[in-house]
Parts: sequence; C-alpha cells; structure tokens
Amino acid sequence: SVTIFGQSGGGGKVSALMAMPEAKGLFHKAVVQSGPALRFALPEESGRLAAAVLSELNLAKSQLSRLREIPIDGLMSAAQAALRTVASPGAAPRIGWAPTMDGKALPHHPFDPVAPAISANVPMLIGSCLNEMVNGVDNPDVDALTSEQLESRVSRRWGATGGDIVKAYRQDYPKETPFQLWAVISAASIRQSTATQAERKAGIGGAPAYQYVFSWRTPMLDGRPGT
Repeated sequence: SVTIFGQSGGGGKVSALMAMPEAKGLFHKAVVQSGPALRFALPEESGRLAAAVLSELNLAKSQLSRLREIPIDGLMSAAQAALRTVASPGAAPRIGWAPTMDGKALPHHPFDPVAPAISANVPMLIGSCLNEMVNGVDNPDVDALTSEQLESRVSRRWGATGGDIVKAYRQDYPKETPFQLWAVISAASIRQSTATQAERKAGIGGAPAYQYVFSWRTPMLDGRPGT
C-alpha cells in the first residue's frame, strides 16, 4: 500500500504520475498539496525554451554533452534569461520547467479536460494552504495596508469585480485585517485549480477525491508568517 505525496512542485509531480502509463500500479493513493497541475508543457513550448537556453550558452544541439561542464550558476543564469526570452511582453512566462506532454511518457494533460482514466482507481487527497503566495515576515504591509489599498490591489489584478471580491472575502473572514484578506485572496488561483482537480477526479468515478484547506497559523513571530 504505497502513498505518494508532494507539496507545490511535488504536487505537480504527483499529478503527472497519475497520468503516466509507466507509473500505473506502482502506487495506490495520492496526495496533491498546493500543486494541482491540470496541464503541462507542450512539445513546441519546451522546444522553444530549450533552444533559448542553448542560445544563451552559445551551444549547438550537437554539443549537449557540454552542458555537464557548465557550473550551476551559469546554467541558472542561462535558464532565467531563456525564460525572459520566450515570455510574452509584459506577461509572466507561461512556459517553464515542467514535464512535457510528449504523447508517450505523458500521453495527455493530467487533469485537462478530465482526470486520467489510467489511475481512476487511485483515491486522491487534494488541498491548499489558506495563504499560498503572501506572508507577513519582514513585510511592512502587515500593519500598514489599508482597506482602500486592499481594494485597489484586488481591482488592479482582477478588474471591475475587485470590490465584490473583497466584500465576499470579508463575509467569510470578518475578523481579518486588510493584509490578512490580501494574503487569502492571493491564494485564489491555487485554490481554484485545487477545486477543479478534485471535481474532475470525482467526476470520473472509480475512487473518491477528498479536499482540504490547511489554515492553522503559527503563533511564532506574532503570527506574521500566516499559513
């Protein structure tokens, strides 16, 4: 009885293994913690990124073995420069370092448009943390962020619905400060994907899907880290 689990990028790896034929039967339960990977890279996307890395290093495809000779700092610098090269102007790069849907090792996206049938009999526990992207350690906004600034931030990110979003979160978390609300709202993208992954897993039947939100806060550092 083998259970695999992972947090963040580890959760993405669990998501990938759920869809990989060569992993079928090697595990019997799965836990995805703050890493609900619904889709992975396409071959053409990974190809562009790989080509950009080689270009940054002044290497040809025939010189791949020389990658072993490059110090890690050099590889990391080239990787970051390559990500900037392939990113759309003014947008965060969608292409990144991730498994590639090659049609063989990974025949299709793990959970898009549906959960993988190959692991239908594997139950899943899927969840996220109350705060995923924002914490208050060494962050002056903990005490300084006002309600007006909160609404302005949310509106800049989500447009005209910003005020309604803040109002809805205030109803669910009436005791939170503006900064604590910002920290919860900033986790929305992870939480939405978590719900989608759980819904799609439950939708194919075969094994149950469970969902959680981890919301315990450490009392250390006056509770500033959040969850």
